[in-house]
Amino acid sequence: TLEEIDFALGKSGVLLSLIKYYQFTNDNTLKIFIHNSIGEIYHYFLQRDTAKESILDYSFAHGYCGIAYALFAYSKVLEPSMFYNDLHTFHAELKKLLEKVTSNTENLGNLQLSWCEGISGIILY
Repeated sequence: TLEEIDFALGKSGVLLSLIKYYQFTNDNTLKIFIHNSIGEIYHYFLQRDTAKESILDYSFAHGYCGIAYALFAYSKVLEPSMFYNDLHTFHAELKKLLEKVTSNTENLGNLQLSWCEGISGIILY
């Protein structure tokens, strides 16, 4: 479920912390654990249905942006070309969604702005 995978309450946030810690330790056991664990969040990330998703589904803490950020950190630190194409596609989807949501400037005051479930968090990605 998303709760098990999301950034704030799930594996994505934990894995990001472990990736950051790995940068200091270069511990091979930790590297293997991270490598073996990243697949679960990647699998969830690939199953998103862009036709049905709302802006809230892309939130940082409880949506795809936090998951994408953990995948990006993994590829940056451990496997540079890993996830590149999927993250590039995600970035394009996100850009299109943000343009759609912010195109009507009369409604900008009504945007969900929280970092965990709103536009502010999406921009953190």
